[in-house]
Amino acid sequence: MAAGEIDAYRAERRYRHKSGRSIYVEASVHLVTESERKPLYYLVQTQDITDRKRAEEILQRANDELEARVAEVTAVSDALRTLNAQLEVENAFSAVGAGLRILTQCDHSVLTLFDEGEWATVMSLGEATTPVSLPTRLRTAELPATASVLAGKPHLIADLQGETDPILQRVHAVGFLSCLSLPLRVPGGISGMLTLSWRRHAGFNSAQLPLLGQIADAVALAVQRWRLFEQVRVGGERLQALSRRLLEVQEVERRHLARELHDEIGQQLTGLKFVFDAARRGLADMAVPQMMEADKLIDGLIGRVRDMSLDLRPAML
Repeated sequence: MAAGEIDAYRAERRYRHKSGRSIYVEASVHLVTESERKPLYYLVQTQDITDRKRAEEILQRANDELEARVAEVTAVSDALRTLNAQLEVENAFSAVGAGLRILTQCDHSVLTLFDEGEWATVMSLGEATTPVSLPTRLRTAELPATASVLAGKPHLIADLQGETDPILQRVHAVGFLSCLSLPLRVPGGISGMLTLSWRRHAGFNSAQLPLLGQIADAVALAVQRWRLFEQVRVGGERLQALSRRLLEVQEVERRHLARELHDEIGQQLTGLKFVFDAARRGLADMAVPQMMEADKLIDGLIGRVRDMSLDLRPAML
């Protein structure tokens, strides 16, 4: 009688070695039968596949990390693209904050812009958790990271517990345990700082500092462009207001001159004409032609004054 073989079972099992390491085994069970398909015996084969499984796990972790990095870079790239696509970058700040949360797993992000004087403006980039209650305007000297940031260096605090600075104490009081401030570098100096906070100790990843520095530089350039746009907009509004005021002043002057011409000079010329007519009637006939010529000149002067008054202040106004 001839014997046949039928695959019946195949499985992978994970076992824990006494050393704590995992061991993977692949087992195959085959049923051997006679020609009439009567079972004779089982054939069991086992194979150590630990190295293969560990290689697969390493590859899977690498793929997961790559996908995470791609998602992070995509989020930040989308945020910066949105930032650079808008002149009014305030509308894009929430997108930047969301991208930073994905990239760094931070819980809070704030943009602080230095004014030309001693004041700074604090702006939220959107929050995943309850934000810190801080004024929107602070003195630059009051900010704990100012010295490092103005020197062009990041300011890292791995543990906020025990900090004596009032602002850092307020940050710690709402549950934040670490923070990182990055300078916003622009041509000619530092325009502010980008601050990230975490609800865990040493939440920042030092390996990300170069990338975060580039993001801060991109934000700085966008903010500088936004500030220039705001200056142009405010200047345009002031110019329009000045133009309106100038027109108002001109209109007042025109109205005043028109009134002077019509009410004062016009009336005096009319009175002069009456006096002149009366004098002409009392003169000898020999002087009549000269007086008539003078009368025509007075009539022309009165008409000219009337026309000038209407030109300065048209009747429709």
